[in-house]
Amino acid sequence: MEWNNIISEYEGSFFLSEAWLKVLEDIHGYRIFKLKEDRAIFPLALVKSRLFGNRLISLPFSDYGGPCGEVTEVEKLIGVLWNICRELNLDFIEVRCPRGELTNILIENGFKSRIDYCTFKLELSKGEKEIWRNLNKKTRNAVRKAKKSGVEVKKASNSMDLKDFYNLYLETMKKLGSPPQSYYFFERLSKLPTCKIRLAEYKGTRIAGMLFFIFEDIIYYYSSTSSLKYQNLRPNNLLLWSMIKEGCDSGLKVFDFGRTRKDSGVYSFKKGWGGEEVPMTYYYKFYKRELKERQEIRYRGISKLWSKLMPNFLAKKLGPWLIKQIG
Repeated sequence: MEWNNIISEYEGSFFLSEAWLKVLEDIHGYRIFKLKEDRAIFPLALVKSRLFGNRLISLPFSDYGGPCGEVTEVEKLIGVLWNICRELNLDFIEVRCPRGELTNILIENGFKSRIDYCTFKLELSKGEKEIWRNLNKKTRNAVRKAKKSGVEVKKASNSMDLKDFYNLYLETMKKLGSPPQSYYFFERLSKLPTCKIRLAEYKGTRIAGMLFFIFEDIIYYYSSTSSLKYQNLRPNNLLLWSMIKEGCDSGLKVFDFGRTRKDSGVYSFKKGWGGEEVPMTYYYKFYKRELKERQEIRYRGISKLWSKLMPNFLAKKLGPWLIKQIG
């Protein structure tokens, strides 16, 4: 079977697709291992860094990864993986939220599981009216406020729209203290037929933006940006509601809200949309020192300094180099 046909038959995610792997390879220069049997795949990327260690990740900048396919053939691919690992000076392997029925194979092969994240999955088949009724009251009121304030949702369709989105993204990453992706990363994504970018506009000014992937019958909420100056207008709520409505109208089945830390404000925001909370289990195979906590926790002091002191022009230059090493 072809690579993407295996994903479709075994309900794999967009992040396993050849299009996504090609973006990771071309933009970040990762060495991609596309392990494949006739009815199973297992993509991994080699992420090398003196700061964060050398890792095989399935997959960087992705909510989901791991093997996909027939159990017996996945077992063969793990055997191939061990042969590859002997040639690499790895600190660890990280597999992000693989399909549930395949996790036993990882455990049997020495992987350790950890749940640091969750997502929310909203069943779009319920229909727009029922979904609206099930929204948290604060969420509904925020959508109403954005509409009454005159915020409008626009589809990004040209390079100027993408530049507006990217400028908002830089502002958001600065606020979060996180190094940004390059403009070329988003330019490449915008050319994928699965990628949808929506912008919130207020009196002619772009004040927020979101990027989604639509793959098979699922909408993946991938990236959110906004201007701090206009947050009181609740543009992000309107953007999300607009895409949920679009999914219902298109006959899509699931809206996946994406990876979220339970100790974050984003968790409360996403919880208000009425989706089912689903844990996102990561699996690790350690070759050197075991990680006791997420790497982002270890470097949160650096994150605060980045937010306060890093000038925008330097963030645009250093950010893509640094985030490539983080994965």
